[in-house]
Amino acid sequence: MILAAFAMAFTGCVQDDDAAQPNVLVPFYAENFNSIAEDQDGNVFDFAGWTNFAEKGTKLWTKEYYRGDGTPQFNPYGSGQAQNITWLISPMIEFGPDNLKPGFTFQSAQNFVSDVVNNTIEVYVSSDYDGTNVMAANWVKMNNVRIATPDDGGYNFVNAGSFDLSQFVEDGHVHIAFRAIGSGSNTSLDGLYQLNNLYVYNQK
Repeated sequence: MILAAFAMAFTGCVQDDDAAQPNVLVPFYAENFNSIAEDQDGNVFDFAGWTNFAEKGTKLWTKEYYRGDGTPQFNPYGSGQAQNITWLISPMIEFGPDNLKPGFTFQSAQNFVSDVVNNTIEVYVSSDYDGTNVMAANWVKMNNVRIATPDDGGYNFVNAGSFDLSQFVEDGHVHIAFRAIGSGSNTSLDGLYQLNNLYVYNQK
């Protein structure tokens, strides 16, 4: 059942072929946010173990229910603040003895984004984040992350690519962070982003 659900996640809502998901079997950590219900739409994202932290401004990630699917959403529109930078950080993801070459992948969607450089999502990984002090941790930025753009259409999820976590194996665990950047006062920087289908798996 897990394998079937995993396969469906990448055939049912993926919009592009140029960033195909890696050939994986069963993830050892998976979050598809499907427990977000329609009556939770717009509430602050508060999944157990996750950190929702505003670095600048006060806008937090929220729960979004759209087209029958639940996602975290960053939407700085209407905050009135010149800059909104907000982190959404996964729970601790532990590597077992069989997870010697771990990697991860996820999907993103956007709407109303016009400046993909200054209104975007950055992705980081840390093995020393203590679950509380976001800015005190050492964060490694993931490069070549495919984040949804206006060319992908509104609210269409695209694959981010695959990212190697092998450098963290000796540490035994990681947290994966999504740092969203936008503005609630500059209309060219107030586009929204959504996340979905975070999977951590053994690479081939």
